[in-house]
Amino acid sequence: MARLLIPTPRLGFLALFGVAAIPLEYLGLPGYGLASLWFLLLMGAVVVDWWTSFGRLRIRAETDLPETISRDVTYHYRLYLVWLGLPNQVVGEASQDQPAGVEAHPSRQSFVSRDDHVVLERTIRVAGRGRLPEPTVRVRISSRLGLCLIQLGLSTGRELAVMPDFSPLKNLRLATTRKRLERLGYRLIKQAGEGGEFHHLREFVPGDDIRRVSWRAVAKHYKPIVVETQKEREQALLVVVDAGRMSATPIMGRTRLDHFLRSAIQLLVTASMEGDRTGLMVYAGQLVSYVPPEKRWTNLGELVASLADVFPQAEETDYLAMVRFIARHFHHQGIVVVMSELTDSLSSERLVRALSTLRRRHQVILLTLYDPAALGAFARPAVGQVGESFRRAVVGEWEMARYQTQQRLSHLGVAIVDAHPEMAHELIVNRYIESRRRLS
Repeated sequence: MARLLIPTPRLGFLALFGVAAIPLEYLGLPGYGLASLWFLLLMGAVVVDWWTSFGRLRIRAETDLPETISRDVTYHYRLYLVWLGLPNQVVGEASQDQPAGVEAHPSRQSFVSRDDHVVLERTIRVAGRGRLPEPTVRVRISSRLGLCLIQLGLSTGRELAVMPDFSPLKNLRLATTRKRLERLGYRLIKQAGEGGEFHHLREFVPGDDIRRVSWRAVAKHYKPIVVETQKEREQALLVVVDAGRMSATPIMGRTRLDHFLRSAIQLLVTASMEGDRTGLMVYAGQLVSYVPPEKRWTNLGELVASLADVFPQAEETDYLAMVRFIARHFHHQGIVVVMSELTDSLSSERLVRALSTLRRRHQVILLTLYDPAALGAFARPAVGQVGESFRRAVVGEWEMARYQTQQRLSHLGVAIVDAHPEMAHELIVNRYIESRRRLS
């Protein structure tokens, strides 16, 4: 806790009396002596004022800001300043450091407190993503006589994990009942036959297993009744996120990787709520992060927090190594959702070969994002602008190559979801539901 003593305007005003005594020397009076005596008395007053006000000061800062927050979201929180060894009435002001990408408001807050603490309402908004220490709080407190201020730099000692905005997931977390899930477009796969979940009662027919007779229902209806059960086929889902160099491309104020992670978490939440085994893999030139498919509905918070350290890598994605890793570790037949981008012809050809290999064993879905700004510029006519015409030609050629690659993948049996960045999380969930039905 760094301390800094700052003189106040009141101290400067009192010091002027000592300066005013110096001209008395020209009148034959001891002006220098009076000024020196005044300054000595003033210094003594400052020392006594400082010691009686801050000699036994103990102060700490606490906040109720959650340790995992979303980027570009404004959070309202409380800042608690708790102290010991201060006068009955404390007058001061508080401010908070604002490193790059962090907006904290208000910039300064004055307070007057007669208790041993004060509660300040504040807001914070973080534009970046990753992990950063909670901003330092700087507090200035006035002494009893108002001759000096003490400035303290207080740290809460906490680290904030800043994630992409997952606020749309709140609706899914609340949709815990089957009826709410069906409103979101999720349908449970039901099959008559052996299983652990009750489906309905029906009359006994020759050939039914006698062990399935419900004797309570027989006693109530006076005829043979059997229990019909249903199977809920759980699936294995692996979400693969491409964190190569192209994932750093900004779209609508965020990187492609941020949009991919948002869609990945929503998809994992949806699948986990119905008991599917879910896993997440982040790959670039080599493995960045891997969580094997398991039933982890209760651990999704840890999964989301772990993504705070995932950033775009300055290297090309090795798709063939990615497929080999999946073949070694993902043994169950299931659904593999790859979130990547079709860039140059060489990288696209490698991606096509990798996905065609995955398609031999798994249902494969490819999520790509298109840039609305680029398409909008391509749609606008370029009249008398040579540079704009050239740019439109390049964008058009790239979009045509991209479309042709998507068609090749479709012919290979890969489901393509080419989505607007803001709609990607909804479209990929719907596509996963359709693939899940086919496997069931």
